[in-house]
Amino acid sequence: MSALRFAAGLGRFGRDERASVTAEFALWLPVLFALLAGAIMFFDMFRVSARAVRATATLGDIVARQTVADDAFLETLLPIFTASLPAGIEDPWVRVTSIQNVGDVPAAASEPEDGRVAAPTHVVLWSHVQGPAAPLTTADLDRYDLPPMQVGDTVILTETALRHAPIGGRILGVAPVIRANLSFNRPRFVPAVVRE
Repeated sequence: MSALRFAAGLGRFGRDERASVTAEFALWLPVLFALLAGAIMFFDMFRVSARAVRATATLGDIVARQTVADDAFLETLLPIFTASLPAGIEDPWVRVTSIQNVGDVPAAASEPEDGRVAAPTHVVLWSHVQGPAAPLTTADLDRYDLPPMQVGDTVILTETALRHAPIGGRILGVAPVIRANLSFNRPRFVPAVVRE
């Protein structure tokens, strides 16, 4: 008799739909919470990235509008960069470099005289760093895809980097991300920004 009662009770329980919405909500709640937390985290990452890109381009434009860049002026760039970013940014740095195309270097004397020339040669006129990076040298220019430049032209390369821990990243196990940006700007009013 108790087995029959148990089977009948089990049948009623299977047909009873009260609280089914609550049970489904309890099952889906962790998934919805994870999706919301992930969306907030990625929004924060893209927001910081977009602001860093705009700040880098702005710094490059500020330097390109100068005729002379002295230490007092260049030391203001990192505070401008950090002020344009949201709170929570770690280890920001700014590097500003003036690069000049000095023209094609003729082929070495040991090579045949068939008119071959080496690739255009770019040199670093000056480089200023604020933060943990090193100044850029002419030897480092091979790592960059420089814009087309006429012989004698200069360009201002502005580089920034920062480390950012996204909102909720520690909870979700996302490590801080290093964002690096660069901007090329031609001097506006003079052929080259002079360093004093």
